[in-house]
Amino acid sequence: MGIVLGANIGTTVSSQILALDISKYSPIFLVIGFMMLFLANAHVLFNVIGVLLFVWTIPIFEKLFNYLKEIIKKGLIINRLIINPSPVKKKNFFN
Repeated sequence: MGIVLGANIGTTVSSQILALDISKYSPIFLVIGFMMLFLANAHVLFNVIGVLLFVWTIPIFEKLFNYLKEIIKKGLIINRLIINPSPVKKKNFFN
């Protein structure tokens, strides 16, 4: 019910504003509209640049992970320290 009322109120307010004589305030509304348009375009541009930078770094991270994988396979890093840091089995309450 709230959505229906909200839609009706929004439509009513919009038509009431347009019915008023706002010609002397129109330059203010134009400036506000252009500012909002500029900010929206800047936001989209910011998001596009962020995505492009992320996509650009994917091959770098892929090479890094492949290099680390090869180091682990060759045994240059002791596998036991990575997989099982404690060689002694610890006793707990259940065993």
